[in-house]
Amino acid sequence: MIKRSDNASVQAEFFETLHREAEEPFSYSTRAVEQLRHGWIVDKVAGAARGRVLDLGCSRGQLTAALSELPIDLTAVDVAPTAITAARERASRQAIRFLAGNALALPIGSGQMDLVVAADGIYSWNLDAPDRDRCLAEIHRVLVPRGSALFTEHTRAHRFGEFTQQIERNGFTIEWVDYLYDRPWYQVESWFKLLQRTSVVGAARRSGWVARILGRIGRLLGPAASRHVCVMARRSD
Repeated sequence: MIKRSDNASVQAEFFETLHREAEEPFSYSTRAVEQLRHGWIVDKVAGAARGRVLDLGCSRGQLTAALSELPIDLTAVDVAPTAITAARERASRQAIRFLAGNALALPIGSGQMDLVVAADGIYSWNLDAPDRDRCLAEIHRVLVPRGSALFTEHTRAHRFGEFTQQIERNGFTIEWVDYLYDRPWYQVESWFKLLQRTSVVGAARRSGWVARILGRIGRLLGPAASRHVCVMARRSD
């Protein structure tokens, strides 16, 4: 059995405390750029999976609820029990299996999943490099032979290559890499950070139109104008 490292234990406690103290820590329900990211993921899953899907690091279930509309058998896991409780309440009418568990020792049998979605994980969960390897090994373990994993990660463009290389080193073949061209949105959001509580800025953060316009600007500038790298990988056997 894979044991959690000291850092992984610290991060598990951090996320549980975060979800206990904040009603919605990452504002996934109100930030248009996050809603567009979730929509993009759902579209990719719709085109790639018809079987058993794992939403790994499901947080409070915003993406999970959207994925549940697809014709898939869905399981959702998060390290924070409080997040799992909130996610279960959010999707109470959907047939989803919710589990509290750590990404370094998933509470799932080997070869049980056709697709794993790790949306803003690996780096965003504040794992160190050895723990990222352990997490990727666990994703590999729970997948069926030649099963797939969809990774998205919020990081700097200079780390995109490092991210894909670490996935490859852990038993995966990269099928494609894409970008969300969302750096302009995050830049604009940072400029207005001090005014986030005003109605105008709040409306802008919720505006899908604003997020799409800034995304088009980012696309013109290329991958360097992305804060999200997206990787579809297949389990190598």
